[in-house]
Formats: sequence, structure tokens, C-alpha cells
Amino acid sequence: MENFIKIIDSPTGTGKTTWAINYMNSLPEDKKVIFITPFLTEVERIIKECPNRQFSQPENKYGAGRKMQHLLKLIRAEKNIVSTHSLFSQITDELITALHASDYILVLDEVFNVVEKFDMWDDLPYLQPEEKDELTRNNLRTLFDKKFIQTKDDFLIEWIDQDNPLDKYRNLKQLIDRGLLYLINNKLLLWTFPVEVFQPGIFNEIYILTYQFDYQLQSYYYKYFDIQYSKYHIETINNKITLIETINNDYEKQWIEKIKPLITIIDNPKLNKIGDYISTTKGLNKSALCKNWYKNNCGEYNRIQKNIVNFYTYYTKSSSNKRMWTCFVDYKKNIKSSNISLKTWVAMNSRATNSLKNKTSLAYVVNRYINPFFIAFFNKKNIELNQEGFALSEMIQWIWRSAIREYNPITVYIPSERMRNLLKDFLDQKDVALEVKDNTLEIYEDDL
Repeated sequence: MENFIKIIDSPTGTGKTTWAINYMNSLPEDKKVIFITPFLTEVERIIKECPNRQFSQPENKYGAGRKMQHLLKLIRAEKNIVSTHSLFSQITDELITALHASDYILVLDEVFNVVEKFDMWDDLPYLQPEEKDELTRNNLRTLFDKKFIQTKDDFLIEWIDQDNPLDKYRNLKQLIDRGLLYLINNKLLLWTFPVEVFQPGIFNEIYILTYQFDYQLQSYYYKYFDIQYSKYHIETINNKITLIETINNDYEKQWIEKIKPLITIIDNPKLNKIGDYISTTKGLNKSALCKNWYKNNCGEYNRIQKNIVNFYTYYTKSSSNKRMWTCFVDYKKNIKSSNISLKTWVAMNSRATNSLKNKTSLAYVVNRYINPFFIAFFNKKNIELNQEGFALSEMIQWIWRSAIREYNPITVYIPSERMRNLLKDFLDQKDVALEVKDNTLEIYEDDL
């Protein structure tokens, strides 16, 4: 039996969204579609390029001030719907029930956060992350001590006292009762997207448009919950964008050969020194420019700033409208200067946008790792996460927001020796090594 979930795992810029638009436009009128994308600009694109489907976008004014309520109305009315990852991630049991009674096709433009840290105190924005973490630990300790909650062997939290409702924890209890919250190593609350959405009976078909799916958290989430899928890719045959079931990676090899000559990677030792490996008694430390490095090396912000300015000024001689750069969001104001505008800062987890395709000078001054609490969660089912593959796939997504999307040359500054080598090995078509990091290292980025 053919899997109803199809992963369209194809290189960025090869026409996945164009294929999806053509596919949706070709469907019979009685077939209804929900298209989910990261950006409002892509929402507008889908509405514009699929005029016959008459896509509706959830809006607050039609849902008593809540987009989710309008989304529920649109599903019950069997309308074609286009919306964002942000709204879809808030899916409720009521919405899942409505989808179960319908017959929708889901097209998911890029993977989204199916596993993430849960913030109990998102209504207290004045608190620092460390303060929120401490407050969370104290509250959970109280709930455990008073026998309101317990954890199972797989970290899943259960609410065991049903006789004493606590208004203060109403939202927390609802998520626990839905089986969505896990407590990892008694330190971090982990939220998972409702797995039933990806099980038979909710959607007639599911298409996920992405690249390097095997390295992304959503693929590990599918393994964790034993969700089956088939893999496809896009090829242009006789000038027609065509969906092909993936048997080997020959199509990717051809694509890499095409794009490799277009990418210049700055290899200047002076500019790159800040991200070099450091020899220690335990071996090479490769974590320079990771999240924890930024936290502990505030004296280096000026050096990063000068390096980026030198890259723009002397190596690319680029105009400001041709530049883009990234660092961890908490530190972008520390790096910016008169020559490094926040307007050209692009979040390092950016995906599925075409609005940056004029950018030719790219500064990627981060070193990416998977949150070790995520690693602990998946390890409960012996699922090993590939740190190097994750880092590479995230970097490629960011780089491919730029002019390389349309096969125009770019110059990239990647001071992290680890990240730079990953890109070089990728372009040389070397296999991505599986490097297991020490989970005790605080190298993760828990807010992007």
C-alpha cells in the first residue's frame, strides 16, 4: 500500500513550490487543500497563483479575535485554506476532530517545529530565560511533591490528580492530558506536535516540501512515533517540473556539480581564526561560535563585527542591498554597526522565502548544534541524531535564501571551521560523518 505521506526531498531552488502550485491547480474542484508555509509572503503567493482554488486565509476578525477559531470555521465549511506554520503548530483537539470529519490534502511547505522547548511563562516576557527556567523547575518540583504529576519511563508527564483542578496550571494540564509534554532529565519541558495529525484518518494525503529531510528533527520525530512515509524529488523533464520517486541520489549529485562553481568560500586564516578548532587534552574543541560560546565570549563581539565589515568591504566590495548575515538572535544587536545593518540580518532558521534572492555577500557567523535535551529524548528509543547533518542542512537552507537560488554566484564568509568544512565536504560530495557530542556541553541554542 502506498504511503499517504510523501516527503518531497529535493534541493532548494529546484521547483518544489512550483510543482505544488501546479499540482493544486490540477486537482478536481471537489478536492480540498490546506497549504501551510512559514511566511505570509508565501501565503499571498499561493492565493495569487491558485486563483481557481479560491484559497482562504484565517483572520482574527472572522474568528472572534482568534485565527484558530476562523480556521475551524473554514475547515467545517470545506474551504481551501492557506496559512502559516505558526498557526498550524497551535492545532487543537477540536480542530483535529473537524479534520477527521473532512477529506483534506495537506501540503506542508518545509518542515516545522514538531519538537521544541515549552515555555510555561510566555506571558511574562520581562523575565530572562534563566529566570523562566528556574521558575519552571520550582513549579514542577511543587507539582511532583504534591503528587499532581508524575513521569513515565519515556519522560512523558502524566497528570494524576484529577480531583483538584488548579487554574494556575490549566494550560499546562491540558497539554499534559493531551500527551504532548515531556520532562527531560528533570530540567527541560519538551512539547511535541500532536502525532495523530500525521496518522491515517486526518488527512487524505500529506506532501512535505523540504531538503535533507533525514537530518531534520521532523524525520527523527517520525521515527520516534513510527510514522511511515515515501520519498520523492523534483526533476525537470522536457521543460516540465515532475515528481519522481527517489531511488538513488544521482539527481542531487548533478545539482551539486552545477552549483559548486558558483560558491566562493572565504578561506582567509586571519578572518577565520575566531572560529578555529582548539586543541585540548580531550581532543579538538570544535564549538567556537556556538550559542554558549557567544554567551561566554562577549569580548569577541567587536572582533566578529570587524571581520564581517572587512569581508563586505575588501573581499566582496558589495553594496548594502547585496548583503545578508546571521548570528544568534540574542546577540545580533551586539554585532551590528553602521556597516552591518539589522535590516540585512536574516534569522539563521529561515526557510521557504524568495525575498532574498538578490543577496550575493553572505556572512554566516554561527556554529549549529542540536539541543542535547532533544538528543536525550530521542535516545530513549535508541534514535541517534546526526549533529553534523543537522548543522549542514540548517546552513544550506539559510545560504539558499540568497542569489544561489537562481544559480547566480555568491561569496560566503563562514568563520566556524566546523561549519566551513561541512559545506566544503558537501560541495565535494563527501558523506556527512556522524559526530556524537558530549551532551553535558551547554552548546545548544534554545531560542532562534
